[in-house]
Amino acid sequence: MIKCNLKRVGFLLITVVLYCYSAKAQPVIETVKATDMKKAMDSESGVVVLDVRRPTEIVVGRIPGAENIDIRQDEFWLKFKVLNKDKKYYVYCNNDGRSTSAARVMKQMGFKNVYNLRGGIAAWKSEGYLLE
Repeated sequence: MIKCNLKRVGFLLITVVLYCYSAKAQPVIETVKATDMKKAMDSESGVVVLDVRRPTEIVVGRIPGAENIDIRQDEFWLKFKVLNKDKKYYVYCNNDGRSTSAARVMKQMGFKNVYNLRGGIAAWKSEGYLLE
């Protein structure tokens, strides 16, 4: 009985350690509201806006000046490799699922200032901001 309990304790200990390690390995992705992103776009120079949706989704509109990197393409991360890691990036998609993934990849690649638009382009539109 003691041997069985030791195995359970050992298993639980390993599980907890692995969970803690995986939680630490994930970079923290800062999210911003559409109003804060718009304010930064209007007042700061060098801000880069990345739209990570598919080209077919962009046809219905995009945030003015946004660059497109479709993260569903094979080897999309190669496009991140040529970007300046010291600039400030605001990343968005339709809601914020894909943009969270893209921002996470960017942080893992060493980008310093990456922000995810909470609610994606839907939040941008709900604030009444224009699309191009």
